[in-house]
Amino acid sequence: MLIALILEFIGIAAYYASTVAFEMLSLSKQYAIAETTETKLQCLSSGQLLLLTYKGTAFDVYYVLNAITLLIISRVMFYDNTFSKATAVWGLVSGILMLIPTTAGTIGLTFGIASLIPWTVFSILIAKRLFKLYNKNQ
Repeated sequence: MLIALILEFIGIAAYYASTVAFEMLSLSKQYAIAETTETKLQCLSSGQLLLLTYKGTAFDVYYVLNAITLLIISRVMFYDNTFSKATAVWGLVSGILMLIPTTAGTIGLTFGIASLIPWTVFSILIAKRLFKLYNKNQ
């Protein structure tokens, strides 16, 4: 579980540290406070360049690391009696489908959308179990 947690934090850090959205947000703030037309045009040009060169690599790293984390957590669930085997299976299926990032063309998008179904079931089963554990301890 420690390895899964570390991978999850690395994935999140990679996503937030290098996502183009934060750079675009910074440019939009600079554009809003720009006083000259020339400065505004420079901000617009920089934003267009960011969009043209964006490859989505940080998102891919984040996505794959989250898939690996989900696979590790699901595997651990098989050996622990806290969660059902069905919960672990739903997590494994979702993790396997997430191994191909959504940016990998049509197949990636298909797998990414397909992974949402088992991920939703996995999340609901975990939530139900955690509520039961909470109520049992009250």
